[in-house]
Amino acid sequence: MSDGPPTTRPARPHAPSSVIPTSCDPGEPMTTVRSERPARGRISARLLDVQVVRFVVVGVVNTAFAYGIYAMLLYAGLSYAVANLIALICGILFSFKTQGAFVFRRTANHLLGRFVLSWALIYLVTIAIVGRLIAFGFNAYIAGALAIPFSTALSFLSQKYFVFRRDER
Repeated sequence: MSDGPPTTRPARPHAPSSVIPTSCDPGEPMTTVRSERPARGRISARLLDVQVVRFVVVGVVNTAFAYGIYAMLLYAGLSYAVANLIALICGILFSFKTQGAFVFRRTANHLLGRFVLSWALIYLVTIAIVGRLIAFGFNAYIAGALAIPFSTALSFLSQKYFVFRRDER
């Protein structure tokens, strides 16, 4: 540690990604041209952001509900695997309708089979993560909570690209 005042590096100036320099001659002032992205790129990026926000909001509610059931069942004496399975089944029924309606805008009941298959995979991955965390010394409560980000990411990807995908025919 030095006794002098803290030093900081000056921030590196950078141009926004939409600005393209057109002159590199040291004697002339820099001129720029604005590059416009195609409208489709901006719209799809905006939709993805909104969809992700909706997924997170609905997911937080569903995760709190499912984790509450999981914790109550652990407290009642069930094993983490059984508690997780029961919480998962309760959460699946609620989540299918809320994710379908509010996030992916697809509410057709025939998609339930894909949704259940997706959650079977998520369940197996989550149990593997929780089991591994318990083997590392975490208790089942903490292990279940630490597994949530992994199951959330897998849930979004499987729902977006498998369960609620728009079939292009």
